[in-house]
Amino acid sequence: MVNKNIIYIKTPKCGSTSVKHQLLDYSRKHGMKVLDGATGFKNEHNLKSPYLSNLSKNNIFAQKHNNGNYNISLSHVTATDDNISRLVNIMEKKDYLLISSIREPLDRLISNYMGTPHTPQWDKTEMGFTKWYLNNKDKNVKQIYGNLERFFPDFWMNNFLCNYLNIDINSDDPLKKYDFITITEHYSESMKNLSKLLGHDFKVEVKNETKPFNISELVVDCWGRPQGGIGIGKKFKLDDLSDEIKKMYREDNSDDYKLYDMCLNRFL
Repeated sequence: MVNKNIIYIKTPKCGSTSVKHQLLDYSRKHGMKVLDGATGFKNEHNLKSPYLSNLSKNNIFAQKHNNGNYNISLSHVTATDDNISRLVNIMEKKDYLLISSIREPLDRLISNYMGTPHTPQWDKTEMGFTKWYLNNKDKNVKQIYGNLERFFPDFWMNNFLCNYLNIDINSDDPLKKYDFITITEHYSESMKNLSKLLGHDFKVEVKNETKPFNISELVVDCWGRPQGGIGIGKKFKLDDLSDEIKKMYREDNSDDYKLYDMCLNRFL
């Protein structure tokens, strides 16, 4: 066990629930106090729903966390400087490992599209996704999701991963602040490498790491249970999209693809 706190930036739709369960197993073994399910949600677009009200109540800045003395944070919190500083202040130690997860960028967006609740009007096919993307790719969160009662509000469109992980892709060392980042398409290898970092033998089994894949079939947690909710393989796969759409998405999200390639080179 490392003698540091762990801050896990739980990136939505990147297999982060599976990683979270692995880290929960790690925390139980070592008697660590866990901050689980907190958010950094600030409702910048003034969206109103009971779901968003609950997110606000469990914000990491809430007073109930002031004397948390946590050892590990496992939450959907963007990696802004303010959020990281707050997490450090409510944790037992000031030394920490910063860990997160990423996924092939377009694959992640498809998973978000397929899994967004309360969207029966959305055509969950490759043609439906294509039309939705072309219509929404330049809109903000409120314009896309403002009429929905329940959704996680940080699903902006372009360069989501760089924004969520708070990475300046043009800096000298964009990944400098991260100790480790898991990669969804290489889940088992990622967890093996994380085992080496933490000195903990994570029990990971996968069926077949191919791409594209249905994450709900591929990833299992530390108890062998499938994770991932509504997987992209339920309706269509990444390869079903036209080359034109894939090229357009890559051009619109070039920073995310640079980040993805950097992570492949550094953490595998």
